[in-house]
Amino acid sequence: MLNNLAFASWMHVLDLPKLKEEGTDPDGEARDQILKDEGYTMAYMLQSMELREKAESTATNHTLLEALVNLELNADGKDALSPEKEADFHGLLESPNVGKTITNLSEYLLLTQGMKGDIDNAAFWFKLGLKYYERVKPDNIDRHLIMLALFYATRDKRMIAEGLYRQVLDRLEYDTSSASINYNLVMALNFYGRMLLANPKRESEAKEYLKQSETLGRSLPHWYDKLDNIYMPGFDLD
Repeated sequence: MLNNLAFASWMHVLDLPKLKEEGTDPDGEARDQILKDEGYTMAYMLQSMELREKAESTATNHTLLEALVNLELNADGKDALSPEKEADFHGLLESPNVGKTITNLSEYLLLTQGMKGDIDNAAFWFKLGLKYYERVKPDNIDRHLIMLALFYATRDKRMIAEGLYRQVLDRLEYDTSSASINYNLVMALNFYGRMLLANPKRESEAKEYLKQSETLGRSLPHWYDKLDNIYMPGFDLD
């Protein structure tokens, strides 16, 4: 449940502007607690990944796994990462239940570091996640591709980002009667449309994608957008 705890802490940080606007935290105690909890977000995600991998994959190299969860690529004492070591990391994770955490961590690093110009950690985890999904959970790769596209879009590499968005839309068959209506489709259409708005020549196309995203989003429960970020425990009702 460490992944879910990390995600909840992260979401509380995103609610801070709303807290200030509503005036429900006049003394700042809630804000201080949220910021304190957010300091553990990345550690919780890494611990979740480590514990699941140790419990669910008997072939895991524990020494390499420890090196992975302690890897820091943009600190003052930046870790040197050779192509050989990077390849070892890319082939390490085997548990079928760490994908959500990998994508959560990649997205978290994009929003907290990558958008400030420190891209090394985010780039590493996005690439590792891509290799993981290709090997272990290819059918679950859509959200990772969407966030990877956002990573490239924020770096003004819009051609690469567009290719990734189109890949997701094609995978989800969004323009056919057999389209799978889920939040990944809503998110891909929204992010793709917002990116295209930057190009005046494609404004009408962008607005069409955004309209589709809004329409589909209204058909989903309000909590549906969180399901791909958290792990739901199984229940036996018999």
